[in-house]
Amino acid sequence: MTQRTIPARKDIPDEHKWDLEPLFRSDEDWEKGVAEVESRIDLYADYKGRLKDSVEVFKEAIDFHLSLTRKMERIYTYAHLKSDEDKSNQFYLGLHQRAVSLNTRASESASFITPEIQSIPDDQMNSFLADDSLAEYKFFLEKILRYKPHTRSQTIEHVLAMSRELANAPAQVFGQLDNVDLNFGSLEDENGKKIELSHGNFSTFLISPNRDLRRKSFFQYYQAYENHKHTLAATLLHAIKKDLFFSRVRHFDNCRASALFADRIPESVYDNLIETVNSNLAPLFKYLNFRKQALALSDLHFYDTYVPIVTDVTFDTPYEAAVDMSVQAMRPLGDEYLKILEEGLLGGWVDRYENRGKRSGAYSAGSYDSPPYLLLMRTC
Repeated sequence: MTQRTIPARKDIPDEHKWDLEPLFRSDEDWEKGVAEVESRIDLYADYKGRLKDSVEVFKEAIDFHLSLTRKMERIYTYAHLKSDEDKSNQFYLGLHQRAVSLNTRASESASFITPEIQSIPDDQMNSFLADDSLAEYKFFLEKILRYKPHTRSQTIEHVLAMSRELANAPAQVFGQLDNVDLNFGSLEDENGKKIELSHGNFSTFLISPNRDLRRKSFFQYYQAYENHKHTLAATLLHAIKKDLFFSRVRHFDNCRASALFADRIPESVYDNLIETVNSNLAPLFKYLNFRKQALALSDLHFYDTYVPIVTDVTFDTPYEAAVDMSVQAMRPLGDEYLKILEEGLLGGWVDRYENRGKRSGAYSAGSYDSPPYLLLMRTC
C-alpha cells in the first residue's frame, strides 16, 4: 500500500518558500541586528524625566523610540517566521525566544515613556501637538493620551513590561502542542492510499464525497484534542487569567472592554452584533436543511457541512492559477498594484505548502520595513 506523509521542511522546494532576505540575509546578519539593538537599549535612560523639557527633546526621544522599535520589529519578525517554518526546530525556537526577551528588555527600558507623556500638563502638551515638527506624530501621541485612565505609574508600568514573557506562556504551550506534539494518525482515501492526517489536509477529507471517510477523518482529527483535553483546558484557563489580570491592573471593567478599547469599539456594538446574529439564524437553518436534502441525508453532521453540493465542480486549484485569479480580481486598483502583487505572490512573499512542524493556520505578517509575508498550509 502506498503511503503519503507530511514532508520535512528540507524537502519543500525553495521556490515554494518565502524569502526573508529583505529582513536579514542570514542568521549571522540577524545576530548583528540583535547586537546593535542591545547596544542602544540603555540610551533610553538619556530621556527619562526630560520629555517635558522642550519640544526638541520630546521629538528626539520619540524619534529614538520609534527607530529602535522598527529595528526590533525586523528582529522579531525574522525570528518568529523562521520558527513558524518548523516549530520543532530548536535553533529557530531559540532565536524566537531571544527576540521576545530582547523586546521585553527594551519595553522595560521604555516603560517610562507613556506615563511621562501623559503627565505633561495639558497646555504644554497641546503646544507640543501644535508644533509642526510633531505633525506626523499627532495620531501616535493622541492614542497614548487616550490610554491615560488605563496607564499606571512608571514603577508599575516597568513591572508590567517585565511580565511580557510570562504572559505569553499559555500561547506558547498551546502552539508547541498543536503544531509539534499532536499526532492525528493516518487514513485510507477512496483509492486505498494511506495518507497522514494533518492540519493541512483535514479540510480535504471533509470535502470528500465519501461520507464514511468524512466521518472518520472528523472524529480521528478531534480525538487528538480530546486526548489532551486536560492540558488544553489548563492552558485556556491561564490564558483567561492572564487577560483578567491585565484588564484589572489597567482599570478596565472587564476583559471584553479591555480588548475592544484599542479599536474604540463600544461594548454595545459587540452586544448588538451577538443579538443580531442570534435573531437572524433562520436563513442559516434553512440552508442547512436544504443541504441535508440535497445530499439525501437523514441527518446532518458537522462533517457534512463542507462537502460540495454540486458534484461537477473542481476544487483543486493550482497555486499559480489562484494567484492569477487574485490578480484579476484586483484589476480596478491599477497596473502598478497588480505588478507588485503578482511578483510578490509568485516570488518570496508566500510560504505555500505544509511541512512537518509548520505552524498551523494561515496569516499575513511582517514589519514596517518588510514585505507582507503570508503563511499558507496547502497540501503538496
